[in-house]
Amino acid sequence: MSAPLPPFLRSPGAALLAGLCLLAAPCHHAAAQTAAQTAASIMACQFTSGPLTGAAYPLPADITTPALGAPCTDNAGSRGRIGLAQLTTICGFTSGPMAGTRFDLGRYGAPELPVGTPCTDNGGSTGTLIPNPDLQ
Repeated sequence: MSAPLPPFLRSPGAALLAGLCLLAAPCHHAAAQTAAQTAASIMACQFTSGPLTGAAYPLPADITTPALGAPCTDNAGSRGRIGLAQLTTICGFTSGPMAGTRFDLGRYGAPELPVGTPCTDNGGSTGTLIPNPDLQ
């Protein structure tokens, strides 16, 4: 089981991470396997429909490694495809007092998560993780 997300990265969808399942082999958990990763990307479910449209969530470590493009779901109405997602700690705020700004949550120990993952400062501002502008 993955470590819980820090409070400033929690979202209603984040709790679904542990329940992420593949449509091709629903919830078939096997011995932990290492997902195909590069230094700046990780295998993730990239949601294209449902409440999490546009978000990407990393696959749990104990799920059988799927093929890129395989369908995936959160079993709560969102569906997508497995893909490589760029990792980042930069939150681009879209609402609240910090709307229009970005902040590196990694300064406070936040783990790198896929671009598109919802984020918050727990002070009324929300947004999504965006690519690190220093790496582009």
